[in-house]
Amino acid sequence: MGVLRISALLAVGVLLCFGVPSSAEDNALATGPHAFDDGIETARKALDEGKCEEAVKALMALLEAHKEKNYAKGRRIEIEELMRHLVCGSKYKLPRAKDVVSGKLHSWSRKTGKIRITYTPKTAQDWEKRDGLLYLPARITGPFTLEIKGKSYPAGQKNPPRAVLGGDQHPETSKVQHWRADFGVPARSPKSPSPIPPSFIFDDGGEEKELSKKKKAPGKIGKKYKLVLKATKTSVQAKVGSTTIGTSKKAKGVYGYLGFHASGWEEVKLTAVIDPSWIEGQVDEILLTRLEEFDSEYDPTQYLPDWLSDPITKEAFQRRAKGVNPVDKIDEKHTDLLNDIWNGVRLEEYDEALAAIDKLQAAGVSEAACEFLRADARLKMIEPEKALEHIKRAIELEPKYMEAVVLQSELLRQLGRFDEALDNFIKLADVYAGSPRAYREAATALMTAGRPEDARRITKLAARNGITSSDLVELNAALAKVERGPRWKKRFQHRSQNYHVMSDIDQTTCVEASNLLEESFQAYRKRFAWVERDTTRLFRVFIFSGRAGFKSYMMDIPEFFSEPPDMAAGLYTPLLKQLLIWTHANKKQVLHTVRHEGWHQYLDRVMPDPPTWYNEGLAEYHENAIRVEGKLEFGQMHRNHIRLLKGRGLIKLEKLFYMPPRKFYRENTFRNYGQSWLTVHMLQHSKKEYLDIFKAYTEDLKNGGSITVTRRHFPPELLTKLDKALKKYLDSL
Repeated sequence: MGVLRISALLAVGVLLCFGVPSSAEDNALATGPHAFDDGIETARKALDEGKCEEAVKALMALLEAHKEKNYAKGRRIEIEELMRHLVCGSKYKLPRAKDVVSGKLHSWSRKTGKIRITYTPKTAQDWEKRDGLLYLPARITGPFTLEIKGKSYPAGQKNPPRAVLGGDQHPETSKVQHWRADFGVPARSPKSPSPIPPSFIFDDGGEEKELSKKKKAPGKIGKKYKLVLKATKTSVQAKVGSTTIGTSKKAKGVYGYLGFHASGWEEVKLTAVIDPSWIEGQVDEILLTRLEEFDSEYDPTQYLPDWLSDPITKEAFQRRAKGVNPVDKIDEKHTDLLNDIWNGVRLEEYDEALAAIDKLQAAGVSEAACEFLRADARLKMIEPEKALEHIKRAIELEPKYMEAVVLQSELLRQLGRFDEALDNFIKLADVYAGSPRAYREAATALMTAGRPEDARRITKLAARNGITSSDLVELNAALAKVERGPRWKKRFQHRSQNYHVMSDIDQTTCVEASNLLEESFQAYRKRFAWVERDTTRLFRVFIFSGRAGFKSYMMDIPEFFSEPPDMAAGLYTPLLKQLLIWTHANKKQVLHTVRHEGWHQYLDRVMPDPPTWYNEGLAEYHENAIRVEGKLEFGQMHRNHIRLLKGRGLIKLEKLFYMPPRKFYRENTFRNYGQSWLTVHMLQHSKKEYLDIFKAYTEDLKNGGSITVTRRHFPPELLTKLDKALKKYLDSL
């Protein structure tokens, strides 16, 4: 398990081991999935409260009381991690936030990043000296107040008091911005001019502007003083005591790093919202060392029974409250008509398929089954609105028709009704409480929506209800990967402004990958959309030292991942929200893969339902960027794509634009990638008319469903025109 997640679980405090309430032992004696779930939650609570040693014994007793039960086997991954945490906590005193900062920590919230801390010159080791100032390594991410106090206002004119903030980019201009408060040096007498008057400077990408300059500096030489630099969401202000020396407007979300200088200062107080990674990273460094020691000796077989890893028995797959599936009940005598329907859809002969469905209903097959078949055909015809009407009718006729509800959710998503679609999936677990698939569909939808905590609640509900299947076991394994990532014996990590990169190679690999991703990220959001920084949700990247580890990380949950192609150097998984890379000798391919898959990770935050051609076309467009005068330049030629397309020809854009992902990645894959790149390149680099369409299309995709947005911006007559233009564009390359 990754130490990041351990630090989250143990954030309430150091693991001091005192007793567990007797209720934990009592829970172990009760039977059934509800009692088992209660026992697991009691153990988790004990972990959070630091009562680990007795909790280990209680968890072992719980497993013995529920020996070989399927509902216990179904939670194997969760139990293994929980036992590991408990045993580790019983053997080590793990660090808290106050153990890793040099100042006096008054309050800290890992979740929000809110901190209140005081420093004196003797406890200022956290601050780093640079360019004559002391800088705090923690990045400020929200409103703050910095107070600098001293007993004697410095009289020296060589290096007068100063405080600075900056380093973030403006969300629209991408210019790096800084604010500097020079507090000045007061006059020795009221009638004398200040040797150095105060000023307030704003630096916008290297262009300095003096926002305020007063003739006299507040304060008195040799007297007590308080210098203040503070920021709200939209402004920055500097003060000496109660006197304001300057105020500036600022964009939301723009902060950076704090620095100051004041000779003879005695106390610095900071109340702020910071990037939690400053404290987490230090805690993790300590945890890494201790966990390496722990894992080298930890033997889970001493604490966990062998039967926990046994396969789930068949009884667990029996579905209570199955629901209905009218299509499955169609009599074999209608096989010919069914074949006409399947073949009509497969061959895109939709009129024949719809006619066959009408004949099927006339022959006595239930209306619910026929409405489902019509919805499926209309979906393939790229008519989601009509498909939705058919599926609504099917559900009206058979309210327990789970397949219909799943299809309805997919149609709502395609139409851009994302909240309704997700609610539909979540309700499955309530309506079909006895079906493992209902829980799987609901939890998978929540994970894809970036809500793993809610997905975990769904799987826990399944376990509490005694519902288990191999799919749910794999889903729990996937959730464990979201929390801990790969289980490496040695782990290196680096947190940057937007990325948390981890590897089993070395620290340099993490830093280099982070720099590359940050450079690309800044270019992406400048050209396409600003992604607000969420310090609790940094982009997660795992770099594997070899293909074997990269492959096995995915293949132990085959329900959710197919085997990666041999040539693949990495991928982005929207289910786990993780970028996975493995390194090999071809550094150029690794570089292209990081940019390509990094684009997918970026776009997953920007668009809820990007079309496959658009997503892959732009990934190909960005991957082979070159650096010109220190800046990335995109839009380079892909000679391999050009050669392939000239040899094999183009497909109609209507087919490419509406191609389902499964077909895109499995049939004529290289041509699909190549033509997607070519289309993106032509739209951006040929005519202004096409560029304007592409920009408007991109803007609408930020909030809309792929099918409805594509139909709006690319009507049939335009697609016909673009087919001809694309052929000419290819010939010109």
